[in-house]
Amino acid sequence: MVNIPLGLNRAHGSSSSTKPNAAGFLRVKDVCRQFDSIFATRNVSIDIAEGEFLVMLGPSGSGKTTLLRIIAGFETATSGAIEIRGRDVSRDPPNKRNIGVVFQNLALFPHLTVFKNVAFGLEMRSVPNDEIRVRVREALEMVRLGGMTERLPSQLSGGQQQRVALARALVTRPDILLLDEPLSALDRDLRSEMQYEIRRIQQQLGITAVMVTHDQDEAMTMGDRIAILCDGQLSQIGAAEDIYSHPNSAFVARFMGAANIFPVESTKMQNGETSARLASGFETTAIVSPATAEGSLAVLIRPEDIAIGDAAADMRNRAQARVVDQTYLGAFTRLVVDIDGGPNLAVLLPSRSRPARLGEMRLEDRIAVGWNSDAVLVVPA
Repeated sequence: MVNIPLGLNRAHGSSSSTKPNAAGFLRVKDVCRQFDSIFATRNVSIDIAEGEFLVMLGPSGSGKTTLLRIIAGFETATSGAIEIRGRDVSRDPPNKRNIGVVFQNLALFPHLTVFKNVAFGLEMRSVPNDEIRVRVREALEMVRLGGMTERLPSQLSGGQQQRVALARALVTRPDILLLDEPLSALDRDLRSEMQYEIRRIQQQLGITAVMVTHDQDEAMTMGDRIAILCDGQLSQIGAAEDIYSHPNSAFVARFMGAANIFPVESTKMQNGETSARLASGFETTAIVSPATAEGSLAVLIRPEDIAIGDAAADMRNRAQARVVDQTYLGAFTRLVVDIDGGPNLAVLLPSRSRPARLGEMRLEDRIAVGWNSDAVLVVPA
């Protein structure tokens, strides 16, 4: 593992062992951004700890990039405030916020060498040439590009260009690193490699980072916490496992992985157990989410929580079903089954541990399916 040069560590001495420790290091307070009659963000409040990696996740148009631009100072909030270390920076220009930004399109200067691209921010700050040489060398060593100082961006691979953009953002020693969907143009393998590299560097520097993405896997891989936005509002925030296991709405459940979601016609309590009745008349025992309020409800069942065949025999909820689709996905096999008197369900089974007859299964075959009550949530629709 590459050692991080001491010159790039921030003044307060964060290190790889440092965990988020100062709630409210970066504060987004009731931020609204209105364009004519349209709200890009509406009353968004997030406290981000020092050294934390927060990922803002949401579909296109959810307001996540607008919010990132407001934090950076490229957009001005209609109302609300941005605070860094307790100081309101809402009216400060970007160059007064000590923030590093990696843009989606990278924004490298095509006519400048790698060295000059990375040095650009330091030159704008009138840093002495000797110090620029030292800091640029350290930054490029950190992203494993030490031998490419004289190359042009056109002579680099996509991943190498990404590393140059990251080095340029970090060489100025920012308090906060902002990343706007920086990996969206990379292929899958390179994307995974860069996810690891960015996370490694962020943890070793102990820098506070906020990243925007619409990729759920990327959010779960990189973030200490995930903030899910929808229509300019904060839907839910928390650790990936908490959001995945306890979504507070059908939207959040659907956006954080595969899910079977069905409208609920009615619920009832019997012997301390909740039973949810679907529109088709099918019933399942379930757990009601603490966030559930009055209004339209939905049942949520994750595909990996459904068993088939003999494994379904001891499940609290059981049914007979007909196979309507089967797809081999490498590590997993995905089934779609049509339950007798109920809905279609997606089922996800580990391919290596799947029943022997699954490989011989044909469409229209009949199988038993089952799931336990604690695998079923009733959430706001």
